[in-house]
Amino acid sequence: MTVATSNFNLDDAIQRVNSSHEPIVLSKDGKEVAVIMSIEEWEDLMDLEAVRRARQEPGEDILWEDAKGELGLK
Repeated sequence: MTVATSNFNLDDAIQRVNSSHEPIVLSKDGKEVAVIMSIEEWEDLMDLEAVRRARQEPGEDILWEDAKGELGLK
């Protein structure tokens, strides 16, 4: 959903993103400039970004079975 109206209500927008988990895109002069999203969606995005960055870092690959053993998982 894109919002570009002068009668925008922030309380309503917050309630909407928290219930629907759909972000609201804010526009100015026809250009998308900001996003309102639920904290859960934002945390998921941050987790994905952390994984992306970690995958780009050089390092030694380890087997899943070895990792589970080191972490005490079965």
